[in-house]
Amino acid sequence: MNIQQFLELNSYKMWREKHNSHGSTFNFQKRVDRDYPMAPLCQCNEKLFINIDMCTLFTNSTDKHTGFTISLVHENQHGEWCDLRIYSLSEEQIRSKLVSYEDKIINLWEIFCD
Repeated sequence: MNIQQFLELNSYKMWREKHNSHGSTFNFQKRVDRDYPMAPLCQCNEKLFINIDMCTLFTNSTDKHTGFTISLVHENQHGEWCDLRIYSLSEEQIRSKLVSYEDKIINLWEIFCD
C-alpha cells in the first residue's frame, strides 16, 4: 500500500496537490473532534483538524527526498493563533507512529489552550 492509501485508510483526505520542476507537495487533512472529544475546538471554525504535508524534492534526475510534516493550526479562546508542527519525518515514522504524533499534537494544542 502506498503512503497516500495509508493516509486515506487513516481518514486523511488529500485536499491539494502541487507540482513544479523541483518536486511535489501533497496536503492531507483529517477532522479529529470526534477522536478527541475533550480537546478544545478552534475558536475560528469550531472544528479540530490535523494536517499532514508530504513534500518530495528532486535533487537530480534520479534522486529524490520525501519528508513529512504533521501539524495543527488553530485559534484558542483568547484569540491567539498557534501553528504546531512536527516535521522532517520519514515515511516509516509516519506509518509506524501516526497515532502517537496525533496524540502529541493534540496534547500540545490542549496546553496552548490552557
